[in-house]
Amino acid sequence: MPALRPRPAVSGVPGSGADDGARAGAPKPAAGGADAGGAATSGPAVGSPERWARRAGVTARRLRPPGAGEPTLVLLAGAGLGSAFWEPVLGLLPGTHVVVDRQGRLGTHCHGLPALHTQAGILARLLEDLGVADGAPTVLVAHSMAAFEAELLARRRPGLVDGIVLVDPSVAHQPRLTPVLAVGAVRGRAPLAALGLAATRGLLKVPGAHRGLAALARASMRGMVTRPQALDSPAWQDTWTVSSLTGGAAESLAYSAQQADLLRSRALADGPVRVPTLLLQAPPYASRGRLASARRAFSRLVVREVPDSGHFMTIDAPQEVARAVREVMAMLDT
Repeated sequence: MPALRPRPAVSGVPGSGADDGARAGAPKPAAGGADAGGAATSGPAVGSPERWARRAGVTARRLRPPGAGEPTLVLLAGAGLGSAFWEPVLGLLPGTHVVVDRQGRLGTHCHGLPALHTQAGILARLLEDLGVADGAPTVLVAHSMAAFEAELLARRRPGLVDGIVLVDPSVAHQPRLTPVLAVGAVRGRAPLAALGLAATRGLLKVPGAHRGLAALARASMRGMVTRPQALDSPAWQDTWTVSSLTGGAAESLAYSAQQADLLRSRALADGPVRVPTLLLQAPPYASRGRLASARRAFSRLVVREVPDSGHFMTIDAPQEVARAVREVMAMLDT
């Protein structure tokens, strides 16, 4: 199985667009990626990527060239998580793999709240940069909040998506009251959430605060997995850097605005997503109302419960994730 391991920071150009596009070899973290205390940030690498692309601080890495007609799996981790999340399952998955790290990881910087339509557009460009969907099927494997991005991409660019696996996803559902952080939001721009992100940035600059916040984040994540010792792997060290914690906070703060944007997109769409979709859920399971909303959004949805798993299903139940991917692939021609 390919291993995730840290790589040292290498100078680049942060956020200027000069690093946009595709190239061979391993990606270079952006310049100025110093963590609190002056230590250079380092990011996980999945084996030795054959080709990679970066746009607006989002990095996609293809791990090896695809074989003729071989499917490509695009792996999208949830809020606050990077490519280390996929380490336990990589050796079980078929096809070639593209792993995606959002802003704040691999030495890049988080420049603000991620707007859903912007994120989906960036992902589409990255997949085009890497030649994904050039004559071979593409399956999105999305965890948690990344489910929003996967669904929107399938709606906006159906030619890029042949199937979807949702790994204990956030299930978008119209709330009875507008969430506080979504008040005043317009296309992902939420002023109250932006204030929260500014406060987080300020707190992380306080001496000693980074270590405390990293410990809180680690403790929170350990509560989402039945095998918390897996989070002690060196592959996870990038998760606790200042830049990654900032990026994770931005993603979490953007949740309500992204959900609202996705629900608006559903209302304006000409119908549901029509590709085979398998939803894996861990306890506590989504409500009947949320699942009914998901069934309206995906016309070929299969829902499966994984009772012995926590939210980090790639760690707790990697065989179930791999099984779901194979089942969706088997449905592509039906």
